[in-house]
Amino acid sequence: MEYAWIVSRDNEVEAVLTCGALRVRPADRLPKAMQGTLLGAVFERLVRMNDGERHAVLRRRIEELLAQWDLDRVECIARAGALRLQPADVAAYAVGTLIGLSDPEAAIPWIRDFAGAIAGGADDEAIARGIAVTKSLLDALPHGMDADDAANMLGLLFQSYAATARLIDNVLTGRSDPPVTVTRRYAAEDVELCKTKIRKGDALAVLLISPRFHFGAGRHACPGREIAETIATAAAAVIAQNLGQIAAQSAPCLPEKSSKLDRVDCERPSSSV
Repeated sequence: MEYAWIVSRDNEVEAVLTCGALRVRPADRLPKAMQGTLLGAVFERLVRMNDGERHAVLRRRIEELLAQWDLDRVECIARAGALRLQPADVAAYAVGTLIGLSDPEAAIPWIRDFAGAIAGGADDEAIARGIAVTKSLLDALPHGMDADDAANMLGLLFQSYAATARLIDNVLTGRSDPPVTVTRRYAAEDVELCKTKIRKGDALAVLLISPRFHFGAGRHACPGREIAETIATAAAAVIAQNLGQIAAQSAPCLPEKSSKLDRVDCERPSSSV
């Protein structure tokens, strides 16, 4: 895809992310490979993929849900996941538990394929893998959700898998890499920003390199920042402790260590969120 503008300076990024004339996707355009599929129906309902009043309604529902999540429980679940899972899978496991998936750990491969299909720039092969797992993920949700809520529970899984693993790595390494490097905007009308003329239909690539924008800005800013940071911090602490034990046990001149992390038991999720 050719971009009319690659946006990188802080003032430009702020202007683009808060501009009402720019949309998160081209008007009424669903990726061709998703058309007529259950994945496509989910994609159309995601708060991340909508603008205007539709976006505002969906976002309020997500914010109300996230406000109910107890951060102590979030931390507990993340620590439990970090004891036995790969770092890249911990956030998906934690969010899967919080939204009430019937078996969050078993669902991780599905979440991985779903996230790969939703990601910007996904090719037809990645989308096909997402199509193949969408029904399984929906069936794993608590019963009784309407279509919008169910779709956006999968949206939370996408966001956690796509971005929070990077946060865990940041905590472990002391870096401050952006959880998401680039986002995109599409002009719904002619507009001028920062002395740059943008024409209706233009595509913009927005670089989220500055720490100021690691969680976005404007109406599409991440609503779950505190939850993501809690998961990342808790998981990284367990991973670092495990790595420290492995290093100590591997040192040839040190006595064998027998200490282990305390088992973390977390309350099982209820049947509803």
